[in-house]
Amino acid sequence: MTAYKMIRCASTMVVVTTITILGQADAQAAFHHLQGGRINRVVFTDSENGFAAEDGGRIRYTTDGGETWAFADVPPNIRANLFDIFFLDNDTNTGWVAGDQGIVLKAVASTNGQQWTEATSPSNRIKDTLVTADFDCGEHPAALQGIFMTDSTHGWVIGYDGAIAKTSNGWTTWTRPSSGLPSQIDCSDQPDGPDDLYDIHFFRDPAASTHWLNGIICGDARAYYTTSDGGATWSWNAIPSDSCPNNHYIELWHMAFTDPDDPSSDGWMAGGAGTSAGYLFRTDDGGDSWTQESCFDVLDPSVQEAHNCDYATMYDVAIMGASAQPWGIMGGYGGQTFVRLNSGGSIAGNFNACAEDCSSSCTPSGPIWVEKDTTNDGENHCGQQPPLFGVARISDTRGCVVGMFGRIATFENGASNEIVDRATTYFNRLNDAVFADADYGLAIGQNYQIFLTADGGEYWRNASAWSCGGDSAEGTGIDLSPSGTYGVAVGNAGFVAYSSNSGDSWTQLSSQASPPQIPSNLPDLNAVAFEPSSSSTTAYAVGGSGKVIKSTDSGAHWSSVTSAGSYALNGVSFLDASHGYVAGNHGTVYGTSNGGSSWSAVSVEGSPTKNFNDVVAWGTWGTDGAAAMIVGDDGVIYEKGASDRGFSRVITGLGQTENLYDVEVLSSGTYIRIGGDTGVALFRDSGTWTAPKSQTVFPLTKMAFQSATQGYAIGRNFIVEEYN
Repeated sequence: MTAYKMIRCASTMVVVTTITILGQADAQAAFHHLQGGRINRVVFTDSENGFAAEDGGRIRYTTDGGETWAFADVPPNIRANLFDIFFLDNDTNTGWVAGDQGIVLKAVASTNGQQWTEATSPSNRIKDTLVTADFDCGEHPAALQGIFMTDSTHGWVIGYDGAIAKTSNGWTTWTRPSSGLPSQIDCSDQPDGPDDLYDIHFFRDPAASTHWLNGIICGDARAYYTTSDGGATWSWNAIPSDSCPNNHYIELWHMAFTDPDDPSSDGWMAGGAGTSAGYLFRTDDGGDSWTQESCFDVLDPSVQEAHNCDYATMYDVAIMGASAQPWGIMGGYGGQTFVRLNSGGSIAGNFNACAEDCSSSCTPSGPIWVEKDTTNDGENHCGQQPPLFGVARISDTRGCVVGMFGRIATFENGASNEIVDRATTYFNRLNDAVFADADYGLAIGQNYQIFLTADGGEYWRNASAWSCGGDSAEGTGIDLSPSGTYGVAVGNAGFVAYSSNSGDSWTQLSSQASPPQIPSNLPDLNAVAFEPSSSSTTAYAVGGSGKVIKSTDSGAHWSSVTSAGSYALNGVSFLDASHGYVAGNHGTVYGTSNGGSSWSAVSVEGSPTKNFNDVVAWGTWGTDGAAAMIVGDDGVIYEKGASDRGFSRVITGLGQTENLYDVEVLSSGTYIRIGGDTGVALFRDSGTWTAPKSQTVFPLTKMAFQSATQGYAIGRNFIVEEYN
């Protein structure tokens, strides 16, 4: 499988969600989200009702204080990352969500936030003023990060590249201010592009004769913007640099105030430099000025010392408890959670990217921020700490944190078990999967970890018996024998594993065993498959430099066969023990009719040099081989009929350009299922191509379907989507 990269230096947590596929936009979505993904923001309107904005156009809600969650109804054409969610006066029927592609959604009346519709028409979504490659100002769909409404018709949105817009009719129409903007977010004054904007807040100021005059926006380059005239004009301000080199690059992500209506309120602002240097700033004048907080009680000061006194970027902060003695909760990129407690005294360690001696003690003048252990030791034994992007107050004693891999955890101050996970409990990338039936399945991914489900993907357990293998270790392929008894798994650096009990437990194979279980000096292995006959004991695995290895005893022992070319191979499919295809980088496709003793190159229309990521064959092998399909980078699909001598390009009519990673074939080619980057799912049913909403923007690396109407899409960030 091709490695997937997240981009944007200013925010490496952000996944590009531009999806070119719009087929069947009005069809009812048939994928249902089960696990993983990314949750960007969480809010609670009271101690029972909460809402979360997520990747893939998902909105989640709870009615029991965060203990259980369900998914709201969202239009199937909404497929982008949703980044912020806002409710007016904590009314669950008066809410809005903002996200990528200029999307603004609003809660449908009388549904308590359980049904949403698009506030702006698809043709009138919010635009930014991003500078194009030739440094001319142009309009593009805005990556919206924040939304704030002062009443049911008036409000603001902000986002990347200086995106800022306001409405006076509930987003039926919108305008970008034509004046009153500082040069930092004015396209014409910024040849390298306007600054990004991340969070926005207005103060009601109930004592004033005119409300909602004072507001604040925070963004990148340590900048925040203030208004005292309701947004008619904005002033640029910067967090003091304090002679700290990193401060120039600080991104200010989110704010929280002890009294969100009072323009002189105390408050906090969380941020960081990139992902590795966290900051927290405090104001006592409603955001007119800010000072850095640097005295924290950390779990392990030596961790800070090893990272030049830094902790990872802080993304969100929430104020908890009574306003007279508020406490708070804060989450960040490293998965750490800090809680502001009402106790003082000298503490060990601090939290300051500019400190020269970060192990020295400090004495806070008031309440202190204390780090809490958020490790999910019960199930996530590799110890990954996924980034936490959002935090929210549930009540005076309870809070909620959300983040990457679909993590949701509730926090109760002083409880015997302070932090409880409420959703995904594994934080691994998934690269491949196999299902024996609609309930029983296996998946493999990051750290060579193998996971097993027996209930259709609702719950998974770790079936691996080995150590985690390091951050660069990737399990890339897994398969079950047709009988369901034996399992094989492969990964980079020559990893091979074997199961004789349907994947319930596994043994990692070694070239040092006597006799050797695998060849020595294996390259990265990228795919593995049994041949499909009911009594099959033969499996093949492929990898770097054209490497092909073969097992004839159900995966217990492997030996090398003739290499298929010199490029890395990413896909393998056999019809029986002797006949099959392999496909790989640089347009590589080979076929064999003698179990890999020799290989013949198979022609592909146009002789492409793009990487092919998967191949699947079906039917019977004849003089010209068998029917087969290949998928690869940049959305390419090629198909070969049983009597064709080579592969021809397939045009779906959907305009896909994303890398495609997996193809599944059902009923001798009547039904095709393909998965790829940005959550793209392509279906061909009896010759007609569609692109149903997959409920995620993360790469789908495996389409495991038992029939045309039932199956699973598996992907990065522990993505598990059920199709039914």
